[in-house]
Amino acid sequence: MDKADIMMQARMRSDSVTHQTKPVALIPAAGPASRLPGISGSKEMLEVAESPTSAQCPVLQHLLIRLAESGLHQIVLITSPDKLDILNYLGRAGAETSNVTVELITNSPSVIHTLSSVAGRFGHDSILMALPDILFQPGRAITDLQNSWPLCRADLLLGLFPTDRPEKSDIVDTDAVGSVVRIRVKESAAPNGYAWIMALWTPTFTHFLTDWLRNMPPENSDPQLGDVFNDAIAAGLTIDTIRFPTGRFLDIGTPDDLHRLQTQGLDGSGNELVPG
Repeated sequence: MDKADIMMQARMRSDSVTHQTKPVALIPAAGPASRLPGISGSKEMLEVAESPTSAQCPVLQHLLIRLAESGLHQIVLITSPDKLDILNYLGRAGAETSNVTVELITNSPSVIHTLSSVAGRFGHDSILMALPDILFQPGRAITDLQNSWPLCRADLLLGLFPTDRPEKSDIVDTDAVGSVVRIRVKESAAPNGYAWIMALWTPTFTHFLTDWLRNMPPENSDPQLGDVFNDAIAAGLTIDTIRFPTGRFLDIGTPDDLHRLQTQGLDGSGNELVPG
């Protein structure tokens, strides 16, 4: 089956347009901290702060607070049964977890596998996907992304933040009106620019994602969401963007970035402010 056929089938199955309704938030947190050797527990439970003078809490808690502030009614955290520290935290946490349900998955090899294990259950819903190992500012970004959704007629909407570290990010190339033409997946030679760190998508893309994984060549051992986005564009899906020109973010997934965040907060993220 070629990409055009996948896209056509996805659109036929997605007969419910949900830009006007609240999305379901999916948080993929099932993978191991393979880039953080020696840590005890789950990387999502590592305590960080937005600045050296603010209180530290698990990076996952930062995200759950932002999701709660955005007014989402359904938040699904997908994790492994081995991550007992996450499960224990959710059992004792406060108001930020009141709308959170947990889905368990074992031996997930990638974020794509984690999302696909659950996304199909929400085949008629828009999905907001946010990563639990990234701290970002401004805190309103998820709310702004969600508020832009009713005006969007694309299949995906990406939240873009400036970065000067293309080797650790997916740099997004857009046209004059903000539509995505290409994703540069962790290209060390890519220019500084905007990276996507959160996404909102329609059922059309949910079906495309599950079909993409089903048809993925077995030799692809490390599939990336940026690759799925590129193939979606090639298949005729549309991706729009909302930019946060003064935003900052940091992924705690490597030892140097975790150290930056624990000692300097987002002020030490290394992300330059790129004009919008």
